[in-house]
Amino acid sequence: MSTTPATLKIRPIGTVRSGEGTFELVVDSPYRAALKHLNQFSHVIVFWWAHLHDNEEDRTRLETKLPYAEGVEAGVFACRAEYRPNPIMMTVCPILSVDIDGGVVTLMWIDAADGTPLVDLKPYIPMSDRIRDIHVPDWMQDWPQSMEEAAAFFADGKELGVSNGYHENDEQQRIEPQKEPGIDMGLAIALSLTLGSGMGVVFDDFGIGMIVSLSIGMIIALISERQRNKQRANIALAIMLAGLGIAFLILYDT
Repeated sequence: MSTTPATLKIRPIGTVRSGEGTFELVVDSPYRAALKHLNQFSHVIVFWWAHLHDNEEDRTRLETKLPYAEGVEAGVFACRAEYRPNPIMMTVCPILSVDIDGGVVTLMWIDAADGTPLVDLKPYIPMSDRIRDIHVPDWMQDWPQSMEEAAAFFADGKELGVSNGYHENDEQQRIEPQKEPGIDMGLAIALSLTLGSGMGVVFDDFGIGMIVSLSIGMIIALISERQRNKQRANIALAIMLAGLGIAFLILYDT
């Protein structure tokens, strides 16, 4: 027999106030003393109630098509959609200032609509909130590894901290990820081999041509890694380092 209570009581502690580039958490008077020392942290974890989806239809949806992963349908516990049995959302936000007397926490941004009820605030603590070794599904392999890196990933800089991938007013509309234009590794390797072969012919030395080719390839791989083609760049870099070692052995033997 289940011991889970039929209902739970959650009291809103305040509301989100946003507009014209301003993002604030307005904490109700009875809870303002709880803000003491929050200003000593750089980030706050904001738990908020997705009230725009607090209806029977959205709270009974258990699966959804992921707009950022074509052909993938996932359970709502495996994504950040606002429609879920209990529409509790979470966003990690940079803190700009904390006014305890006024009950206002000013943020750099938050992906919650104006008037959204606040459920709770917790300080971001790296020891308990940061995970070093993780894995994510294939459809997230090219996503940024941190919010700082997300600036080059998302089109709208104001919504870098999107916690769920959906706009508040439209459950199916999401912030589209915009990747940096990457270098095609096949074309890059072909180009480096062509240049290296040309150098080999000029110097009449296969080893020199191979070294030039692999050196160019490594530079391209590093540039590509910076443009977030990390997996392919690392593979190419490993192959080219091995090839460079072989080239030096050939020159040494000759």
